[in-house]
Amino acid sequence: MPHLLVFVLEVPAGHLERSPTRRQREAGGIGIDQGVTQRLALSDGSFVANPRLAAAQAQRIRRMQRSMDRKRAAGAPGAEPSARYKRVRDRYAAAQRSLATARAGFLHRETARIATRYVFVAVEDLHVRNMTRTAKGTLVEPGARVRQKAGLNRAILDAGFGAAIRMLEYKTRRSGAGFVKVDAAYTSQTCHQCGYTSKESRESQARFRCVQCGHTANADTNAASNVLALARSQLASDAGRVETRAEGHLSGTASVSDESRRPAWPHRTGTTTRRRSSTH
Repeated sequence: MPHLLVFVLEVPAGHLERSPTRRQREAGGIGIDQGVTQRLALSDGSFVANPRLAAAQAQRIRRMQRSMDRKRAAGAPGAEPSARYKRVRDRYAAAQRSLATARAGFLHRETARIATRYVFVAVEDLHVRNMTRTAKGTLVEPGARVRQKAGLNRAILDAGFGAAIRMLEYKTRRSGAGFVKVDAAYTSQTCHQCGYTSKESRESQARFRCVQCGHTANADTNAASNVLALARSQLASDAGRVETRAEGHLSGTASVSDESRRPAWPHRTGTTTRRRSSTH
């Protein structure tokens, strides 16, 4: 009787890494702002549209949910679910699996494209659980705009904010690029041109107009540019944790002041100074 021999070879993760390509080095770094209107806004002015996968299937899924509720209510308490109920339940489960597969496929394609194109990728350090908390409040202090907040929560969860960050993190590592997380505070309210921060500058979801210098831009592009500037500042001042596989084989805590370990980050700038309004 033939025997099957299985050999397991353990290779240190560092041995599987590679340096960024020439195209990546020429492209430089990129900042990304995540959203639900535009799924990804890049600091170079380009966008990745939101496919709104859950919204496209929402009506069909709601019909199946209502059908299951009716069939469950029609049965006797504690009785075995009917055959019709089981068929609808199976179709509902299949629809949810299909939705999850489509969402993952979309994110994998877009994050792989970005991770292999730039020498480093900068994103906001988002806390999705906090972002999607309910606005219901309590009996003593009821929440405001509960329905609108619930809709936003569904859109954020459908978009997969956290999944996109995780995918970018390991895909940049595989492609030899760097990965930087920056503080998300005020990135959408700060003017990329002059550094002035004011919530009044965000005129609408799509339009940013600085009340200080008059600079106008797409609001998401402006935020992505701020993300990129913060990442460059972190790299230049050794103020942040940098996950990178760029030239120089630097990983973990980056000390860019050490020339012997300094990776060839392009377009490095000095630390940016922000002027915040008195309202913040």
